[in-house]
Amino acid sequence: MKNKFKRLFTILFFLLLTCEELYARVGGGGGGGGGGGGGGSHGGGGSHGGGGGGGSMPPWMVIVIIALIILFVIYGKQNAKKERERSILNQINKNKRPGLEERMSAFLANNPEYNEQEFFSKVEKAFYGMQDAWTSKNLVKARMFMSDGMYQRLNTQIVMMDKLQQTNRLKNIKIEKVFLADIESDGHLDIAHVAIMAFIQDEFISKKYPKLNSGGAEYFTEYWSFIKKRGAGEKDIYDSNTCPNCGAPLEENINDICRCKACNALVNSGEYGWVLSEITQADDFAANSQNPVNANIENYLKNPEDHSKQVIEDKVSNGFLQYKTAFAFNDPLKLKRFVSDEFYNRFAESCKTNKPFIYNRLFIRDVSVSLIVRVGEFAYAAVKVYYSFQRIWEKDNKIIEMDQVIKSFSQMVLAKRKIETGASKGSVYNFKCPNCGGPVAETPDLTCSFCGAILNSPDYDWVIDDIINVEDYSAAMQKITSNLKGVVISNAYKRRDYALNNMLVILAADGVFQEKETMFADGVAKKWNYKPEQLKELYEMAKSKRLTIRMPDDKKERKVIYEMMETAAKIDGAIQPEEQVILDEIRKEYLD
Repeated sequence: MKNKFKRLFTILFFLLLTCEELYARVGGGGGGGGGGGGGGSHGGGGSHGGGGGGGSMPPWMVIVIIALIILFVIYGKQNAKKERERSILNQINKNKRPGLEERMSAFLANNPEYNEQEFFSKVEKAFYGMQDAWTSKNLVKARMFMSDGMYQRLNTQIVMMDKLQQTNRLKNIKIEKVFLADIESDGHLDIAHVAIMAFIQDEFISKKYPKLNSGGAEYFTEYWSFIKKRGAGEKDIYDSNTCPNCGAPLEENINDICRCKACNALVNSGEYGWVLSEITQADDFAANSQNPVNANIENYLKNPEDHSKQVIEDKVSNGFLQYKTAFAFNDPLKLKRFVSDEFYNRFAESCKTNKPFIYNRLFIRDVSVSLIVRVGEFAYAAVKVYYSFQRIWEKDNKIIEMDQVIKSFSQMVLAKRKIETGASKGSVYNFKCPNCGGPVAETPDLTCSFCGAILNSPDYDWVIDDIINVEDYSAAMQKITSNLKGVVISNAYKRRDYALNNMLVILAADGVFQEKETMFADGVAKKWNYKPEQLKELYEMAKSKRLTIRMPDDKKERKVIYEMMETAAKIDGAIQPEEQVILDEIRKEYLD
């Protein structure tokens, strides 16, 4: 009896140690936890020979121990449930970020003239204005209230669409709800993050390659981030075509540079009102809410105008898309003024073996400063860029799809800037010399024709020094500075988030959800404690083939998720050809 109680105690003890892991890894790590319990049972049996003089364990003690174990198991299950509740997919469409009321009070103290209804009116004008500018491929219509980085994001896609003779027709656009999700202070800027819930019908139509045509209708949520200089007054940049600074008429063709020729004012700088600087998808916004950035920029840069993560992110997103475009077209000169000489030389060499291609889709989902460090006279910023893409080749007036589905990846952009520097008078990102303010032509010449300054010098502005994969990030930062013991990119996405997202892509590979597939997806979602109302958008996106493949940076985790995707593909009895093509491509892209 004594040994029986000891074996039972050992089994329950190991169960206690593993219960949280068991529940947190449903579908992935449960088997390992069970194995540990079995090993504990065997170890308990091994104590049989040494128990001669210990005496019997009183029955009341056994009852107490079992009761405690049961309580701990229940506690573990509750903790695991709470962990699943914090899952990113369950955070989609949450109303507000924690602490908003306190940040709003501080904002109102600096901006007493703020009127929420007037602000929301501008948000709606921006939303409808951007849709109109996008569908007509005429960004001038909305140029006054979008940042340079935002402009480059859209313009890059339009350049690719023109190559494919493609348009994106939008109709029946309707905003369902607008609310302020967060407001924050960022250096000299205030940033308002606005949730927009809307309905839209759209069609991608290619006259050249009808095979690329797609479309559908969906309800969606996006987070639009608007910036404004703290304390700056509100001017009319949404309904007027005149300079908010001097009143002079603005040129009809203000694309790359949103500048008044009469007074040299940058209309979209945030000096004259709220300017759209970023559009983030709901799941990415939820992930960012759980990943606060610990980067005190003011400790590294002397000029207060540079104390803004949003400004860095805007410039990096601009340069990153220039990099992607230059690589697709095998034209390294397009990138030259945004990057260091060393990086440019490596990039130009890689273009020699690259086969040119076109992006059918290329869009940045999220940009976030992960780390800023000081190394000698320079500040280095590590910025994570999360983007989605789908590539094609053109051959003999036909297309070859390099990617069967839209994929998502993260890369780290390392940028540097001299610490001891005055206020910039311009930026290469908006075609103005950062040293003297003179206009910069789009040429490979890196010397300002007015003052002789080297345009891609980190003495004046942020310059991209490297673009690397996330798994190489820690080693790269160690080369820059030995003061870092290790750098880690946190990831609020959980294994089950990736798995469910990618399962839906596989299940909808043929364009429909079969009854078995729908039941399977619903069952998995319920088992993993996802809320059906939070997943409605994902289901609709999967059906219209707009859901992108997402994978973690860790290759071991990728393998587990891939196996879960295979399981999903087999649920209707056999893996369909469309599903197998996607699985093979994902294995090659993410695992090989």
